[in-house]
Amino acid sequence: MLIKTGLPGVMITLTIGQLFPQLIADEYTIRFINIRGSLFFIKAAQFIESIGIFTHFSWVMSYTLVHGIFAWGRDTPDCSSDNPIDSLDLSRSTHTLIWGNAPSSSGRSQVSGDVEMLSHDDVNLLEIAQMNPIQSGAISSLVTLLKLVFSSGLTLFAAALIFYGILFNQPLLSVHPALLLVLLFSCMAAEFYLEGLQVAVLAVQHKDAAECGAPGSNAYRVSELIDTDKDTVKRFLIGRQFLVVLSMFTMASLTTYANYHHYRQSFLPPKLVGTFVLTGFCGVLFALNTVQLPAQMVAKQYPTKFLNLPGTIGFIKAALYIESSGIMHFGWVLFHIGKKMFDTDSL
Repeated sequence: MLIKTGLPGVMITLTIGQLFPQLIADEYTIRFINIRGSLFFIKAAQFIESIGIFTHFSWVMSYTLVHGIFAWGRDTPDCSSDNPIDSLDLSRSTHTLIWGNAPSSSGRSQVSGDVEMLSHDDVNLLEIAQMNPIQSGAISSLVTLLKLVFSSGLTLFAAALIFYGILFNQPLLSVHPALLLVLLFSCMAAEFYLEGLQVAVLAVQHKDAAECGAPGSNAYRVSELIDTDKDTVKRFLIGRQFLVVLSMFTMASLTTYANYHHYRQSFLPPKLVGTFVLTGFCGVLFALNTVQLPAQMVAKQYPTKFLNLPGTIGFIKAALYIESSGIMHFGWVLFHIGKKMFDTDSL
């Protein structure tokens, strides 16, 4: 029965495909960027974002959040989340000084506040630093508007299909529609926190608590919490991954439909039902544009304000408790295997 649910496959995929690289990238940031093929995936992601037909609605959500919920205290300095890559000065010399840590023979990142020497042998990182972001003025406003309209329409259409299915009790998880709606919004809220917290915690992990807020604030308490032990951030990432799997699996059960006779009786073409509804694609698109991407973009821009949201401490502590239970300790096994690989000069 457990195998039929697909949960083991999701757990394995997210642990190996997401958690493992997150732990390694936290420990060996520059060396991870210099892995062969990393530039391909970065450029592929940039290309897909530039198409915009599927993901541009996330910009609408991000803009709404920034000018709504996160508008309070905008004049108050936020805890700096500047990316070290943004401040690279490639014209200084054959070596470039960046914000970071003292170099080691393994190329690993340790304690913030020192200076790390980046040589021109780090070709991936240097090329990333030289990438020119796509400026809004370089793109036709009409094309941009069309992308926003199409992506928004597609996302809202997916949302309509999801709520239509829930009201007619069509999801794989067959309970009362009212409970399904409560579960859906609860999972969306949890996913919003988990995605944003990953970005915000990593943004402030090298900052002093005083830089992140007044004593007693959530951001101050989070900064103190992650400073208690050098592995606290990794423990949070491991526990967080379990919560992500749980929320994503529940959302998938709520937005995937095995019985679709109500859709057959509707105005929807049968092929559209087969490819858009039954595969769960509408649920993926809905979650991506309304929860995951907006949370990451807002947390990148306002990490301290995101950490000050009500409930952030609870999610972080829940992730740490789950990690301490040992249910996700396989993540540590993968991390130490990867550590052996990254401590060599073969990468």
